[in-house]
Amino acid sequence: MKREIKFRIRIRLFDDKIETKIFRLEELIEGRPIGYPQNILSRDEFTGLKDKNGKEIYEGDIVKYQGLEGFDYEDKEETISEVAFIDGAFVPVYLSTRNHHNSDDEMIIVEDLEVIGNIYETPELLER
Repeated sequence: MKREIKFRIRIRLFDDKIETKIFRLEELIEGRPIGYPQNILSRDEFTGLKDKNGKEIYEGDIVKYQGLEGFDYEDKEETISEVAFIDGAFVPVYLSTRNHHNSDDEMIIVEDLEVIGNIYETPELLER
């Protein structure tokens, strides 16, 4: 199955309000207006994955999950991490900084991810 390419774009409106819209790649190529370039605050790519509640996961999202048994990090503690594009894959940043050897970590943990915010609107979630 091919991953749908789309982006979550945050735009500052004229009245300084911030609006978030989802655009498919085709819409951007066709020139669908999204606002003046200087008003674009962020552009996050869709990972092609959904969290355990069916919510789409985008780069820059903050996710919560439990540690997994059988890997280098057997703490089973609740972990909160930002989702980023690292080494050719979308992964929670916390996992990419750990010394793990199982290349399937990201695929296994995806089922337990829950999007709880994003780095723009709720950065305080990462302070834990």
